[in-house]
Formats: sequence, C-alpha cells, structure tokens
Amino acid sequence: MKLCIAVILLIAIVRNSSARIGGVVYTRWGSSTCPYTSTRVYSGAMAGTSYQFRGGASNMLCMPFNPDYYYTRSGTQGHSYLNGAEYAQPLHVRYSSPELNAPCAVCTVYTRSQVLMIPGKIYCPSSWTREYFGYLMSESANEYRSTFTCIDKYQEGLAGSRGHSPASDLWHVEASCSGLKCPPYSPSKELTCVVCTK
Repeated sequence: MKLCIAVILLIAIVRNSSARIGGVVYTRWGSSTCPYTSTRVYSGAMAGTSYQFRGGASNMLCMPFNPDYYYTRSGTQGHSYLNGAEYAQPLHVRYSSPELNAPCAVCTVYTRSQVLMIPGKIYCPSSWTREYFGYLMSESANEYRSTFTCIDKYQEGLAGSRGHSPASDLWHVEASCSGLKCPPYSPSKELTCVVCTK
C-alpha cells in the first residue's frame, strides 16, 4: 500500500514538474502585450532594414527599449542599419494613423513546445491553442524583399512615432490569382494569419 502511494506521488510530481520543463517562445508582432495564455519576456519596437537598401537583412527583430552596449566608445560605422517598422496603410491602428512605428512583445508559454504561424487563417487546428491572429504584412512589392510577418489584428502603434521615415514598411498582403485559385482566394482582400502553440 505504501509503495502504491509513493508511486502515485512520484507520478504527480513528475507531471507537475514536466509542465514547467521546456516551453516555447514567440513574438507577437504589432502589440506590446502578450495574450493571457502566455507570459511576456520583454516588449520593444519592430525593426528591420529600410526599404531603400538592397543589403542588410530581410527578417524583423523585436528590439528592446533599453539596449545594452558592450563598448563605451564608437565602433565601425556605415555597414548595416536597423530602422523602425512603420505601418504603411493599416486597417486598424489603435493610435489612429499610418506612419506609426509598430511595437512587439516576446512571449513564452511554459506548457507547450511548438509554435506555428498559419497564413490565410484566423483559427488554429484542433488541439492547438491560438495565441493571436491578425494580418499578413510585408514590404511593398515595389521595394526590396522582406519577410511575411503576422501582425496583431489591432496593429498597435508606438506613441510619439508618427512621421514617415526610411523605415521597414509594413503593407497588407493580398493574394494574386496567378498560381493561387480564385476563389477561394481574392486579390482584393487582405490576407489574415494566426499564431498557434501546442
């Protein structure tokens, strides 16, 4: 009897501890907060290479508001730059207008181990948890390429950032009927996206 109780207690301890082992980290683009399903690690500003440059990088970064520098003196300049990401033509900016810079939040979920962004959907497959959903956005097709990024549906803006600059622009993405079947796709509708964890 004592052995059975000890085994049951051990199983309970393992189950409770395994819920905290591992986890997954994702970035909620276009929002400074994390959903209730996760914990915020830090928040910051979306940044990338300006649309004016063909070099640099194509991915977006979530830059903290309080950077640390290793050197106290200037280093080498002029090789690569990060610019804030601006909403070029947003549908729903919480703070009213385009040309606002976009925030971001890095979130963690301790009880799940996989993260997935699905373009063209607002719901997750069964057995997956929806962290957030919104719009698929990228640089304009007339500029240098960037990544497709899932921006939160509310498209929060950073206060005090209004005013167009040579930023990494965020434009809504529509489907082309060249290679994608229309319908169900439409060249006049903004594509959605969802971020899921499991």
